[in-house]
Amino acid sequence: AIAYGGTATDGTKYNTYTDQETGVRCVDIDGEKYYCAAMGTYYGKPGDTFKVTTDEGNSYNVIMCDNKGNDAQGKITVDGTTYTQYHGTDNKCLTEFYIDKSAMPESMKVYRDGQYIGTTGTYNSVSRFKGNVVSIEKY
Repeated sequence: AIAYGGTATDGTKYNTYTDQETGVRCVDIDGEKYYCAAMGTYYGKPGDTFKVTTDEGNSYNVIMCDNKGNDAQGKITVDGTTYTQYHGTDNKCLTEFYIDKSAMPESMKVYRDGQYIGTTGTYNSVSRFKGNVVSIEKY
C-alpha cells in the first residue's frame, strides 16, 4: 500500500508523511502535494495520480494508494469488465483518504462520554476539500 508502505521498499519509494493540518497521509511528487486515497477501479490503479475539483471551486491532487473493494455500491461495466466507482448511496464517497487519526482535525472527531469513538466520515468541514466532486482528471 502506498499510504503506509506495505513493504520497506514501498515506504522508501513513496516517502509518505502526515499533513498536519488535515491528518491525511500525503506524498510529494515533483514538488506537489498528493493526498493518499482509495478510489474505485474505474479511475485507475494504485500509483495513478489525479486532480480532483469540487463545485466550490476547490481542487487538490490525489494519488490512488488502494482500490475500493467489490462491496462498493457504485459500479459500472465497460466491455464486460465491472469496475467500482464509489461507496455510499446518498452521499457518494469517491476519494477515501488515508488518515493519521492522531493528527486529524478536532471538527472531524466524534466523542461519546468524553471518549473518541470515530470520525464524522467526511472532510467537507475542511475548506480545501469542501464541496461535491465535479471532476476527476487523471494525470
